[in-house]
Amino acid sequence: MHAITQLLRSDVRQISRDPMLLSALLAPVLLILFLRLGIPMASNVVYERLGIELTLYYREIMSFFLLLTPLILGMLSGFVILDERDENLISYYAVTPLSRRGYFLYRLSVPIVISTCFSLLLIYTVQLVYIPWTKLLLLMPMIAMEAPIVALFMSAFAANKVEGLALSKLAGLVVLAPLIIFWVPSPWQWLGGIIPTFWISKTYLIATQQGSLNFMLYVIIGTVVHLIFLKSLLRLFVNKLD
Repeated sequence: MHAITQLLRSDVRQISRDPMLLSALLAPVLLILFLRLGIPMASNVVYERLGIELTLYYREIMSFFLLLTPLILGMLSGFVILDERDENLISYYAVTPLSRRGYFLYRLSVPIVISTCFSLLLIYTVQLVYIPWTKLLLLMPMIAMEAPIVALFMSAFAANKVEGLALSKLAGLVVLAPLIIFWVPSPWQWLGGIIPTFWISKTYLIATQQGSLNFMLYVIIGTVVHLIFLKSLLRLFVNKLD
């Protein structure tokens, strides 16, 4: 427990000293404020000037912004891991009471917990679209796993922070998954199923519809896809360390 507390304090110091990491941690708060205050204002402006009822697209808007919080927090965690790997701190933690297993557990758990909290805050603070809490609880594991997946993607394939920054931009493309659902007709849109975020957006859209019989099927498939990605990326990262 002492080792985890020490690591947490180290994270706080590192993030507070790095403007990029600090801005990444504050970004979900700004995102919530933007959605809570900006979207209703934008709806009025768009309707007055273009005659378009933006409220008809709130489900699609939320399915897009719901992906941003775990993406941002995953990038934040990924940069921290890359820093620690470059400074050989992971090897140091491996021989402490924390152990390498404890290090990985901590590094993957923190973005999961923070991402879950911010995502729930976003959904229930913004309230653009109603979603039953029972369905939301089943959807949350997928959203939560997105953050460590992004972190491990950066850590497994980047040799340093510069490459990590480039890969973070590539990872940012996953938020385009809703576009596949909206603009690509069936059955071709199912090709997007190889992207984990596709299942978050698809399941969220189904969850906001009444009487959908396919919701649990999407939950199961999406959760399995996320677990496969998480396990595979963790194995790649561990192999890279060895």
